[in-house]
Amino acid sequence: MTKLRASDGKLLGTFNCGTDGTGIAFDGQNLWLTAGPYIVEIRRSDGTSLLVKRLEGGLAGIGFDGANVWVAGYARDKVFKL
Repeated sequence: MTKLRASDGKLLGTFNCGTDGTGIAFDGQNLWLTAGPYIVEIRRSDGTSLLVKRLEGGLAGIGFDGANVWVAGYARDKVFKL
């Protein structure tokens, strides 16, 4: 993951978040990624992984509805609520 300053695009940091990233969401405080079979919660200020959780099946899209993080699991036709 690469962190850029929005005003001028200056590189502020790069963070290793795993492989096969297919989705990213922001919950107002932290970033949530789908990376292979894993969900990764990342602190936006410094890229620290706060949660790494393996879910069954291939993961794709991820979103935040104001209260919950939702993940689409395409390999088993499931939706996960975190």
